[in-house]
Amino acid sequence: MKQTSHKIIVLLLILAFSLVIISSAKGTGNNQARLSSINPNYLINSDYPSHTTIPLTNFTGTYNVTLFANPDNADEVIFRYLKAAESSVYVSMYTISRPEFNKTLIDLKTNILGIDIQVLISDRRVGSSENVDTKAAAQSLEDNGIPVYTSTKDDDKVDGFYHAKYWIIDGKHVFVYSGNWSPRSVTPQLVPPDDSYSSSEGNRDMGFAVHDASDIASFFKEQVWDKDVAVAEDWTPSPIRANSKMKLSSNPSLKINAPLLYYPTFDPLNIKEEMTLSPIFTPDNALDVHKWWIDRANETIVIQNQYITQFDDSVSWDDDPSPLVRSLVDAKTRGVQIRVQVNEDSDSDDITSYFLNKGIEVRWMGNSNTDVDGWLSDTHNKLLIIDNKTTLLSSINFGENAFTNNREAGMVIQSTTVADYYTSIFNDDWIDGEIPPSSPYTKTTPETTTTDESTDSFGTPFPWTVMLVVLLLLPLFRRRSK
Repeated sequence: MKQTSHKIIVLLLILAFSLVIISSAKGTGNNQARLSSINPNYLINSDYPSHTTIPLTNFTGTYNVTLFANPDNADEVIFRYLKAAESSVYVSMYTISRPEFNKTLIDLKTNILGIDIQVLISDRRVGSSENVDTKAAAQSLEDNGIPVYTSTKDDDKVDGFYHAKYWIIDGKHVFVYSGNWSPRSVTPQLVPPDDSYSSSEGNRDMGFAVHDASDIASFFKEQVWDKDVAVAEDWTPSPIRANSKMKLSSNPSLKINAPLLYYPTFDPLNIKEEMTLSPIFTPDNALDVHKWWIDRANETIVIQNQYITQFDDSVSWDDDPSPLVRSLVDAKTRGVQIRVQVNEDSDSDDITSYFLNKGIEVRWMGNSNTDVDGWLSDTHNKLLIIDNKTTLLSSINFGENAFTNNREAGMVIQSTTVADYYTSIFNDDWIDGEIPPSSPYTKTTPETTTTDESTDSFGTPFPWTVMLVVLLLLPLFRRRSK
């Protein structure tokens, strides 16, 4: 009888120990979690006009990647790889308004015999300055033997802007970026009077580059670039040419407010590890993919975007057909912690009030009260991080036109290392961000934000199952003591 009791006690102790391990893993085991892959058949919203049907493809393997951000380090990373091009450069860009990009491409064309350089820009742009400068850039490239194409004007193919920001170098390097080739999104690095490193006023943008990846480069080239160029139009000069060409010789620092300096906090990160990469594009599949990941969030969602607008502004937010907003509210309802950072402007007022009423915390981008004695112009970023495991980085603002009409480009990156890097930058911006006047939330760091789940002194969920097992064991110990 004693032997049987001992066996029972041993079995129960093993069970209790197992439950402790399981409970701890649930709270801290992000790195152990099996990363999901997008089901290519999960396409429910992608029926918008497009001349392409881009397959939703997952690339899994050991990849060499570079993570970067503006204004901290984008200038150095982008020009380092661009100037080292040897055989080809294909650029898809909404605007090109920083003259150094033109000079770099022209230098490559002049100095490397047979190099293939082509540029695809949007047929139209918002903002007169960017429009003038981009037209000037296009003409100067054409004058130096670099073909420039403008996106199709055919509304039956793409009824929107060509807003994608990616480029392919030497058939093996692919860059996906949230920003344009402009002084604000690829901000010049300056040397202040005290010789300390800084950059001038710039946007918060983020980028991702994968190297030595001919498989992904071929996908971008064959599935997107070639098909977009096939329906594009050759660049044609416009009457604005004579005036705008003069701007190309101007000092780019004059186009930004140079005295306002940002002192970079983050270095670029180069890593080589196994990960799953999934290119996404609008209007073909990006809306479905964003919704797919939001619907599968279990713990946290981080969003940093220029703006979030309604898909139908004639109805209330609760009736709005935006699948993203509905999915975010559903995620909050099931207990997911959500943090959203957008710019402080009129476009953000409605979504700020709506999310706050739903219990979703919102902050505006801090422009002038930074802790690092610096200055960020705006958030031009388009970032979504799910459960600190999966990062969606793209050119896509969270509005109807971006998802359903424009050509946009992005990448889904399944890697906790990648998510950690971008989250660290987001957290810095979040701490420095402005709390909307109507917000009930206080200024707390992400680490001290309260949650609904009780935790022990180690920060892991309290193992209530262990308490239950102890209570079950007590009668056996009492019986044995008698």
